[in-house]
Amino acid sequence: MREELILRTPHRQVVFTIPKMLRIFFKYNRSLLSSLCRCGKEALEKYFKATTCKEITPGIIAVIQSFGSRINFHPHLHFLVTEGGADKQGRFHKVSSFNDSLLCRFYTREVFLLLLGRQLINLSSVQNAGGQCLPVRERTQTGVLSHLSKIIKS
Repeated sequence: MREELILRTPHRQVVFTIPKMLRIFFKYNRSLLSSLCRCGKEALEKYFKATTCKEITPGIIAVIQSFGSRINFHPHLHFLVTEGGADKQGRFHKVSSFNDSLLCRFYTREVFLLLLGRQLINLSSVQNAGGQCLPVRERTQTGVLSHLSKIIKS
């Protein structure tokens, strides 16, 4: 994987999760999981545009995981993301620090738009959530590739 897919640039792992109250929608409609993955991708692309003021495309490898460490239904996404992306001319723009709360807001917006669009929730549900930020966790340690490969194998 490293020789053919991974660019020679720093990467980080970003984990997108959803709160328990929203998991029910994904439990009984598993096709929503691929849409959830698109929410993570869209959030990252919007985040990079907001932080660089440029349209750039990051390198992303995404893995959908539907269970937690207790073998419970816990849909979440593991993304291996380049620290930056390429513009339309092929120039790479580095983004070495991530603002978790900004990325979280983009992801939350995408998930709520998905569920609103599918008419699974209504606008008052979103307003009652108080703009709740869905959890995002990131890691930059050296073991990211080995950790991600374990997830892919499981």
